[in-house]
Amino acid sequence: MVCPGNFVLKQLAVLIRMIPFRSIIYLSKLLGSIAYLFDFKHRKLSLMNLDIAFPRMAKKKKKEISRKHFINLFRTALEFFSLGKVKRENYKNFITHKGLDNFANAQEKGKGIILLAAHFGNWELMAYVHPFNFAPASYLARKFKDKNVDEFINKIRFSNGNKFIDKRNALFKVLKELKKGNAIGVLMDQSVHPNEAVYVDFFGKFISTTPFIAQVALKTGCAVVPVFDFPQKDGKHIVEYFPQIEMEKPETDVDPVIYNTEKLNKFLEKIILKGTEYWLWSHNRWKNISEERCWGRVKKKEDMLEKYDNMEFVEDEANQVKGG
Repeated sequence: MVCPGNFVLKQLAVLIRMIPFRSIIYLSKLLGSIAYLFDFKHRKLSLMNLDIAFPRMAKKKKKEISRKHFINLFRTALEFFSLGKVKRENYKNFITHKGLDNFANAQEKGKGIILLAAHFGNWELMAYVHPFNFAPASYLARKFKDKNVDEFINKIRFSNGNKFIDKRNALFKVLKELKKGNAIGVLMDQSVHPNEAVYVDFFGKFISTTPFIAQVALKTGCAVVPVFDFPQKDGKHIVEYFPQIEMEKPETDVDPVIYNTEKLNKFLEKIILKGTEYWLWSHNRWKNISEERCWGRVKKKEDMLEKYDNMEFVEDEANQVKGG
């Protein structure tokens, strides 16, 4: 039986692929501006988030950022359905890469790489073109509730050699990939459940943030390389790999995981300030707030990470998770 939603997505993808890649920007401006006017829920949420992050910014400026953020979301979605047109032989017509040496230098450590990313610019395009310069990477993501939609979306996402790792029970699969010297992409800018969080500063508030990157990097010694996409007004994109962020042991008694997770958040702030309208302001990022830096109700994973060097254990656990 054909899923109606899946059928609609396939037909929509066919229509969108007929639009020249650079012309998508004009359609996204139209659709994004309409969405800004009529999607009251997400417009209100985006403006509320902008109030938190930029309390002194003029209201008119916040509205303009919110509207442009809607435009970028439509541009990201429309370009996603057109990814099949982006090939190794023609991608330089649409995309310019910067900082490729930063990733190459991190590879020389031989301990794997975590690609620090966020819902910024066109994060889907950024991941899709990674194999044009380096070996394919694995990306942490959640499955869609609708199995047919999940299959359709991930067929596009991972048609270029990248691999999918389900966020649920991801630790052991991540450790295996890092042990092989491979790269793992992680979007770390969304609110997480208190059971999985540390509370660290982000635009002046201590909010729930995943400690996953800092935990794994501190234990394994893998490199953390930020990578972000910066959409251009002419329809092109700049994908930039930044110098790796070193994990540090704080001189104070602050927990190293909390200290380094906040360090990563501060880097995300800098990126968002470089292109404010390109971040996902309509996500409820500040829904879990604390009065201080702290662990949430999370059970720390150090007990599992202690067994990192025993890859046989990791294999066994991964099989148990798969079988369970």
